[in-house]
Amino acid sequence: VLVELKAALPSSVKTPSLFSAAETNSALRMSEVAVLVMPSDSRHWSAGMALTLCYRGVVVVSGAIYNGFNGFEPAFYLRPYSGRGFLLRCYPRVFEVWSAKRATCIQRGVAMVSQDGMTRPDSTQVTALLQAE
Repeated sequence: VLVELKAALPSSVKTPSLFSAAETNSALRMSEVAVLVMPSDSRHWSAGMALTLCYRGVVVVSGAIYNGFNGFEPAFYLRPYSGRGFLLRCYPRVFEVWSAKRATCIQRGVAMVSQDGMTRPDSTQVTALLQAE
């Protein structure tokens, strides 16, 4: 992913520096954008949130099921549901439930559930909508 990201940058953009979450933030600058690749638990998401204090922006790539970590707005989210369809979000639109059978959006807007500081789309509602197809 990082190789593709570097290749996609215009030549006028400085080559991005790579840092691990364990490194200090002293080398980071507010004029740069951080790319957080595959955060998988609350510790990784918290480290990513800390980067927002040092970077102009933080882009998360392949966040493990987004985890509903409060503080990050998903710009693109795609979750398949057992061949029946999928849940999609393309910022700034709301979450949408798409039917594989009809190849169309069957509902715009999904209830959100919160638990243990995480907020995520209600998968029970999405499953029920797709099973009713």
